[in-house]
Amino acid sequence: MVDMALDYWHKPGPITAIGRSYWEATLVKAAAFLGDVPPAGNAADDAQRHALARMPVVQIRINDDWGAAAEPQPRFAPFVS
Repeated sequence: MVDMALDYWHKPGPITAIGRSYWEATLVKAAAFLGDVPPAGNAADDAQRHALARMPVVQIRINDDWGAAAEPQPRFAPFVS
């Protein structure tokens, strides 16, 4: 998956001290972070999980027991299509 993302997002850039381009290093960090999310969710209590779930959204509209729409926080808007 990271390889596909690297192919899609690859932009030539300066080589860092570890020999990777900026985008490759950023994707590796993002993949490592996302790998830590499930264990963190399992270790969190209900209040912590709810706080994390509310962080990226301003509001969620529910229609017949399912999420009909979500309004993202402005800082998260670029990541939502």
